[in-house]
Amino acid sequence: MQEQLSRLINLQAFDKHLMEIMNEKRQCPARLKALDEKLIEISTEVKISELELEALKKEHRNIDQEITTVDSKIQKSNNKLSQIKSNKEYQAALKE
Repeated sequence: MQEQLSRLINLQAFDKHLMEIMNEKRQCPARLKALDEKLIEISTEVKISELELEALKKEHRNIDQEITTVDSKIQKSNNKLSQIKSNKEYQAALKE
């Protein structure tokens, strides 16, 4: 009798554990769907961030080109100014 009772207790413990596993198994599709949705959301955010990064890189290149152009003009102006020998030439250079 004691042995049967012990077996029934063990069987009940296994049955309870089996029910917990089956419950987790039923919840898996919902959790998987939620994870898939989160993955799609994150992938979309990554794509948007990549597009923004490309736009910023392009803007950076444009600004670098502008800086190079301005630096070149400054250098050209400095060269002209260093070659000026009279006040008249200086006044003409200022008008440019």
